[in-house]
This record gives sequence, structure tokens and C-alpha cells, in this order.
Amino acid sequence: MAKKLSPTGFTKAFRVLSASPGRVDFEMDIHQDHTNRLQTLHGGTLASLVDLGGSLAVASTGRFATGVSTDLNVTYLAPGGRPGDLLRGTAVCDKNTSPERWARPGRMSRPRNMQRM
Repeated sequence: MAKKLSPTGFTKAFRVLSASPGRVDFEMDIHQDHTNRLQTLHGGTLASLVDLGGSLAVASTGRFATGVSTDLNVTYLAPGGRPGDLLRGTAVCDKNTSPERWARPGRMSRPRNMQRM
């Protein structure tokens, strides 16, 4: 039987580096709990980061009731990392008018010194 996952395990590894109106830079340590059966970052973990980053970018504009995501599109081009890697990202709020708010990840990457060879 699989071990029970803690809902706080995700957020303990997540840190906001900087925030300005409409933009949030963040990073996350990749732990074993964030991986799939191939021991790479699970796509669901990455999609959650996109969702969380987008919500924080909207909140950085002063809208603290950010609502819910109604559409989320993530395209996976390569594995996002392995346990021990550091993932960095930027989320940007592109549109912030009622009733719509659009946010997108500006970039997500593993810093060069953390990439596996």
C-alpha cells in the first residue's frame, strides 16, 4: 500500500522569490513525493505549479479573491527534473479585468548548476 501523502508537503518545498504587480518569481525543491514512476517530476505536480503561480500572479495585482481556474493547458516538452533538483518559475498576469483574469507561466527551468548531465 502506498504511503499517505501530506497536503503540506507540496507547499513546504515551494518559495516565492519576488513579487511585483502582475508577476511572481518562485522556486521549488523537487522531492521524491513530487515524482512519477520514472522518478521524474510528475506532470500533475508541474500543472499544480502552473495553477499556483497563476493564482499568485493575479493576487499580486491586489485581487486577493482570485477565483478558480476554469482552463489549464500544460505542454510537456521534457522531464521537469528529479528529486534534489531545484525548479524555478515565473508567472505573469496578462489580463486583469472583470470578469476575466488570465495568467501564464513566463518560464520554468532548472538552474544550470542543478541540471543533471
